[in-house]
Amino acid sequence: ITSLYLYDPVTFDVKGKNFYLTWYVTLLFWLGVLSFHYIEKIPLHFGLFTLSVAAYWAMMFYNVLTPLSGLAHCYIMMYIGMTSFPIWDKFVTSDYSYGIYLYHFPIIQLVMWVFTKNALIHQPLAVQLLLLVPCSLLITVAFAILSWRFIEKPALKLRSVFAHTKAVDAA
Repeated sequence: ITSLYLYDPVTFDVKGKNFYLTWYVTLLFWLGVLSFHYIEKIPLHFGLFTLSVAAYWAMMFYNVLTPLSGLAHCYIMMYIGMTSFPIWDKFVTSDYSYGIYLYHFPIIQLVMWVFTKNALIHQPLAVQLLLLVPCSLLITVAFAILSWRFIEKPALKLRSVFAHTKAVDAA
């Protein structure tokens, strides 16, 4: 901790070689917790959203004040999560988010293992990404749809069975 003064606060980086550092992800988590706790007091405004997107992009692109980018990142996620998008809601009536969250990592790992086991490993990164990203995205969404249809939606119907419980008498 005593060596923290050696870091330049203007150019202090939150990114490792290919990923965010653990402390930054932890900071984002706690900012999200605080934001959710105080959601009634935080204004959701498109202008602030646009400003946050621009600020986040600039901080990350120019690698300046990157620890503060967490504030902008948190506001962006909060705005997207708490805003109703009628056009989107008209076409998407199911909630695949949990399935995508649950299955994305193992599927991406499997797709990478299958593709890189073959000749793809010798291809440029752009070619690898052009094959890996769409393939893993399609498989992940397919698993999420199946999960919603056959596991999550039927499980949600059981809420009425288990929601009616008697209160425990303190005496």
